[in-house]
Amino acid sequence: MLEGSFHKLGDILGPAVHRLVNFLGNHDRLHFLGANDPVGVLHFALSYAFTSIGMPYLYGEEQAPRRVPGRKWLDIEAAREDRFEGGKFTNPASVDSSFDTGSEGYKLVSKLAGIRRDHAALRRGEQYVRWSDQNGPGIFAFSRIHAGEEVLVVLNSSGEEKEAEMWVDGGLTPAGTTLIDKMDGATETQAFAKDGGTKVYAKVPAYGTRIFVRKVQ
Repeated sequence: MLEGSFHKLGDILGPAVHRLVNFLGNHDRLHFLGANDPVGVLHFALSYAFTSIGMPYLYGEEQAPRRVPGRKWLDIEAAREDRFEGGKFTNPASVDSSFDTGSEGYKLVSKLAGIRRDHAALRRGEQYVRWSDQNGPGIFAFSRIHAGEEVLVVLNSSGEEKEAEMWVDGGLTPAGTTLIDKMDGATETQAFAKDGGTKVYAKVPAYGTRIFVRKVQ
């Protein structure tokens, strides 16, 4: 579904797809997470918003506010819960004001924003789907390419660890190239020749994100 949506947007918008604003919620929408959704689904979506083509936009969804059962899409107060400390827009599903710079979501967004800042390919690059699991939640991978740099983004929408082999650009990422995951700064993989091209193997934890770039020797 995600791959199909990406291709459809490209077909409709053409080069203007770079000017898309990627958001999970705003002042007119209910929160992204339902009452019983795993928070990992939100982290997957945030990672996609910050690494996919377009411009990421945040309206506090990184704090994992949840929709209150019974709220309607056009209920103006429903989208503004948890926005003001001590204010009237308090979400019954939340413990406090829901602005925590130590929260898992806040730290994830901070990490993603830093990587996006450091790699122009994530801001300006074209996007090429490299792998899309057709059997349900799993690996969704794509390359962002700009000015001779290829950044390989590998996301996992599943609640279980997943793995896959995927194509990369053999000219920019030839066989033997070592890639390092900027998300944890430690996980490495190496491009290898296979089936007449170049591939990369990646294993991604549940709802995890890996952003592979060429390792500087």
